[in-house]
Amino acid sequence: MIIGVNLNEAKSPAVGKDSIATIPLSAQKSSCLASYWPYVVFQGTDGQLIEARNVFGQANPYAPSAQWTSRSLGIATLSGSSIALVPLSTNFTYIANHGGYGLVYQGVDGRLAVEIPDQDSSASTNQTQSWPTGRSLSSSFSSIYSSFGRRTHTNLLEAAGAFPDITLPNNTAIAAFSTSRPSDKQNRVNTYILYQTAGGAIDMVWVDDGTGWKTSSPSALANADSGTSIACLTMPTSAFDSSGLQVVLEAASSETRCYFQNGGAVHEVVLSGTDWVELGTLPIP
Repeated sequence: MIIGVNLNEAKSPAVGKDSIATIPLSAQKSSCLASYWPYVVFQGTDGQLIEARNVFGQANPYAPSAQWTSRSLGIATLSGSSIALVPLSTNFTYIANHGGYGLVYQGVDGRLAVEIPDQDSSASTNQTQSWPTGRSLSSSFSSIYSSFGRRTHTNLLEAAGAFPDITLPNNTAIAAFSTSRPSDKQNRVNTYILYQTAGGAIDMVWVDDGTGWKTSSPSALANADSGTSIACLTMPTSAFDSSGLQVVLEAASSETRCYFQNGGAVHEVVLSGTDWVELGTLPIP
């Protein structure tokens, strides 16, 4: 069953049982969870991805309520697949509607895959097209590696917009995050996907313009413990904050960070352009 804990320092007590527990949500025992308000996505008992969504209050169309709905997205994943969920707009009013978020997961064929639920729906209100394609498109291609080490390489098929064909070890770690696309008047975002390879390194797939998906093997992510988890930060968005002002997704900054384990320690890295810089380890017992 899916349950949750609500943390709100403006209330007393500040910690309580979340209302998502009021609806019966059954997940696979090996399911991962992914969330970005107002969505939670997990793997159902039949292997399909399930979306739970908060039903906003009647008084304010974007205020949270104690009610939730759920539905099957009709997306089959490898049992126990990692799941990542990212916003596809800087504007919460787009994110909260059809086509407003993207999913990253491992398909039943073991390949890394992306999908935008409801992208083809006539009800979709998200026309920003942050991703060049909403579905994973497989194709054979040759990666180009420098004889002087790991470096970024871009493939002709990626330049045409197709998602690269990447086969992963079963149930490997996958994480993703979005940042606002600088100077973009359509509220589009850049999306970065990190995943662990069979060799243990963490590689990246990203999109930051209209030319398509790109891939890289950042040196700062080259050494990670086998079976590590990966966690990345996506900054918040909201239709209004406590002052009634809209909160839009931020551009990449010194707070754009990811975390993984190496040598048993949690390493913290920060995005620098399209590369990564290690900040050190965190003192976690």
